[in-house]
Amino acid sequence: TTGCISTHSTPITVYTKPTVQITGQNEICIGSNTTLSPNSGGFWSSSNDAVATITSSGIVTGVSLGTATFTFVENSTGCTSDASLPVTVVEKPSVAITGPTGICQGETTTLSPSAGGNWTSNNPSVATVNAMGVVTAVSAGVAKFTFVSDEGCISDETSPITIYGKPAIFNPGDDEL
Repeated sequence: TTGCISTHSTPITVYTKPTVQITGQNEICIGSNTTLSPNSGGFWSSSNDAVATITSSGIVTGVSLGTATFTFVENSTGCTSDASLPVTVVEKPSVAITGPTGICQGETTTLSPSAGGNWTSNNPSVATVNAMGVVTAVSAGVAKFTFVSDEGCISDETSPITIYGKPAIFNPGDDEL
């Protein structure tokens, strides 16, 4: 060593990596969305665009079954975040009519699944349904049902269930008055 002291170098700024988090659900359906933060100030990338894509504002869309993580690059610093926790993309629920497809007013039939979400009727004045998939006939007509899983996935509609009205009872003696 010469014992010489160098001049000070140009200061180097060390930036903190951006912190990312899933602000929506971490399990979504094909075609459904969730959100990540931050939602501005940079750009996002997906570890697997075939499974899930992400917009610059942090909106993730499920594309196919699988798992993806996401990283964020901050515009002002150029720093890249660590990967987010994984987002899992699942299929929409499969539904079925497990009881009769034609019932009379006041009777019941059943749908599957019977847990893990909520059922809705497209025609509640004809038939109602509870969370366990029990359909109750209200009046004559046709109704279809959809299931929303706890993850927010919406099934396709079931086949129709036909509700028959109560038969009219005719008493021939009533006409003779």
